[in-house]
Amino acid sequence: MRDIQIYKIDKQATLPTRNYSTDAGLDIYASENVFIPLNETVIISTGVAVRIPEGFIGKIEDRSSMSIKGLRTGGGCIDFGYTGEVGIVMHNLNNSSHLNGLKNGYWVSIGDKVAQLVIYKIE
Repeated sequence: MRDIQIYKIDKQATLPTRNYSTDAGLDIYASENVFIPLNETVIISTGVAVRIPEGFIGKIEDRSSMSIKGLRTGGGCIDFGYTGEVGIVMHNLNNSSHLNGLKNGYWVSIGDKVAQLVIYKIE
């Protein structure tokens, strides 16, 4: 989609990317180091804001590479009128006691791909 506008609002931020032109979503990156304890939820800063064109919404979706580790997004809908920072609500649902070499949770580092932004047309 050519009309989506993306703004870097934090110098630590990585702008969303697509690996291939045929990818459904844009990869969203963490702009902070954050620890997600087992069975807890955090909001991960991305350092970016997006402007979704009228008649569309942006949806925050899981990345399969995170889901397989038990890390799931809390979803989220970015409406046309929202212009603030995109935050990723991330739940750590993992049952493993040794996830990422840690017994109590998972570390997300600056620059890690944490979610996808998919644009949908609305009626």
